[in-house]
Amino acid sequence: MTFVVVLIALLIERFFDWSHLRYWRGYLTYQNKLQKLMPHLSPYLILLFSAIPWLILVALIHWMIQGWLYGFLKLLFDIIILLYCFGPRNLWADAFLCIQAFTQTDAVFAEEKLKNSFNIIESKNVHQQLLHKIFIGANNRIFAVLIWFTILGPVGAVLYRVIALTSVDSLRDKVAPDLSQSAFLVAMILDWIPVRLFTFLFALGGAFVQV
Repeated sequence: MTFVVVLIALLIERFFDWSHLRYWRGYLTYQNKLQKLMPHLSPYLILLFSAIPWLILVALIHWMIQGWLYGFLKLLFDIIILLYCFGPRNLWADAFLCIQAFTQTDAVFAEEKLKNSFNIIESKNVHQQLLHKIFIGANNRIFAVLIWFTILGPVGAVLYRVIALTSVDSLRDKVAPDLSQSAFLVAMILDWIPVRLFTFLFALGGAFVQV
């Protein structure tokens, strides 16, 4: 079942860009309100309390629909959750736009696409920066979500996304600095296994290409 969910979700994510439908502002708003209500609470506890309602809701729905329509409803729910936890921006769409930007003569257009897609601001070694950002984005947007979905199901995918969302650079102006830093440290722990596995697969693929 997990393989089918992952395969379908990856195919949809690859060929359809529906990242504009991923709405996480409600989570960030709830998190900010929680921190204002309890300003003296540890950032790690704020992270925990802000994530728990979403995790409980997903786990509860996942448990309730087991066996409905011969498991089809559960399959559909898993696919939707996994797709929603990818991103938030579509990796393939952003990579294509950035590569296309290099072929444009309009420097302003290229600069805008690089900044919006992968937060590339410096003009030096842009190609190297883009490759680096794509590699990191492939893990943060896709691979790590898949790993935690495989380990903990939809709860794992949601857990990774809400933590990564709080720690992401482009949203740090919307999140308190101490909370963002705490989320970044937690995200590093969650990324420990996916990053190493992802790097190993890349190295293995490179070895096969050389052969």
